[in-house]
Amino acid sequence: MSVDRRIFVAAADWSAEEVVVREDQAHHLKHVLRAQAGEVFEFVDGEGRWARAMIEEIPTRGEIHCRMQDQTFSARPPRNHFVLLPALIRFENFEWILEKAVELGVTRILPLITAHTEAKWRDISAARYERWDKIMVEAMKQCRRVHLPEIEKPSRFDQSVSTVEAEVKILCSEKPATPAFKEVCRDIRAGRSGGAKSEGVATVGIWIGPEGGWSEEEVAWATGHGLHAVSFGERTLRAETAALAALCLAQYEFDR
Repeated sequence: MSVDRRIFVAAADWSAEEVVVREDQAHHLKHVLRAQAGEVFEFVDGEGRWARAMIEEIPTRGEIHCRMQDQTFSARPPRNHFVLLPALIRFENFEWILEKAVELGVTRILPLITAHTEAKWRDISAARYERWDKIMVEAMKQCRRVHLPEIEKPSRFDQSVSTVEAEVKILCSEKPATPAFKEVCRDIRAGRSGGAKSEGVATVGIWIGPEGGWSEEEVAWATGHGLHAVSFGERTLRAETAALAALCLAQYEFDR
């Protein structure tokens, strides 16, 4: 089945007999996919459930009712949870982070307000949140995930450390003499970082700084509260590049 034939329908619009497609997804079925009555599509609710259903009819306007064709399938929850905490940056770049984070399997996204976060990025409108939701839904459909990550309201950096419960907390830093990401992760797994040996990690939190980097006070505060500062070597990466690299490296080290 082609990727384009997967449709998102919120869990509230599912029943044992049918799924009801509304608003943007109904518009996508009618005007983008040019769906016809009798066609079968795959539907996903973002909570781990998917099923095949047939369109009963295409009304001129409003919702579309689709009749279930076979059993509903449920996926097991992810074995490992990756929580991404990116500082708010230029919105087009932040939205790229959201898209790629969904594709890479992040389960939770918590935007951060930091010392160097520009004032113009701190106020987020309701329309912006709606846009972010759409970006994440489309990314989930494209990569064929069945769990849609949650995105939360922005949090202050210091508050985020106590908000996120994770066995491993990683702060990506551009500061000189910061140990390499790979070395720190392997020390954590081997129990050489001040804790017990950590072969089985359930949750990893990854903090990504803003375009101006972390302040010296933030790095000191973070490392004093259980975060492991890591670097990507000699290169200073853009915030959105660092988020992508960190997720890939963390999954390689801890998604076992």
